[in-house]
Amino acid sequence: MIIKTQKQIGEQASYQNIEIDKVLIKSSEKLGNAQIKRINSELQRLNISFHKSARACYDPQWPGPWGHVLKYEKTNFGKNTLSILFDIAEGCSGQPNFETFAANFSIPTGKPISTRTLLERYAPSILRAGAEVSSDFLILGDDAFAILMEQNEGTFSPELQQSCDFFLRRAGFTVWTEANRLVLLPPFQVQNSICHKRYYLQVERSERHEARP
Repeated sequence: MIIKTQKQIGEQASYQNIEIDKVLIKSSEKLGNAQIKRINSELQRLNISFHKSARACYDPQWPGPWGHVLKYEKTNFGKNTLSILFDIAEGCSGQPNFETFAANFSIPTGKPISTRTLLERYAPSILRAGAEVSSDFLILGDDAFAILMEQNEGTFSPELQQSCDFFLRRAGFTVWTEANRLVLLPPFQVQNSICHKRYYLQVERSERHEARP
């Protein structure tokens, strides 16, 4: 991987701070040259999108500090799916926001994979239970949330369930692959929020048998 941090800092750093990691794949034993070219082309497109979102954070009507930081976290290789993760921390118009952005790719083809496609392949019961995908974010709803609770029984303490039940049913989750499971992460506005955890779904269809790009 090639990681280059691009910074834009104003005269008063606390009042204007944009920092974005640009990631490209140089080589990989698990990817051919054609796949690397396709993935890097999408990463270049995403980098432009990241900068556009960062600039949109600035509100000339807001006199207080603002900033947007996007840092590369890690890359997960499955048998057929690659997930590249970025951590985002921003403060726009006095409103903090923390989330993870996941870029998911097909290893056989190098093409991007949408959240809906990930769910159709690896956790179709979530969609059958009424979960929806909006702007590539997963929204569980009541029945799919019950499946999430069942598969994360050790995580859902009485306190977490009481505090986060309503939020998690309606939050927009980012989804990616990790080993033989899907990871779901909601956004949050308060650091160390009890609701902001990584939740997991078991893969219902083994990647060993998944032949589609």
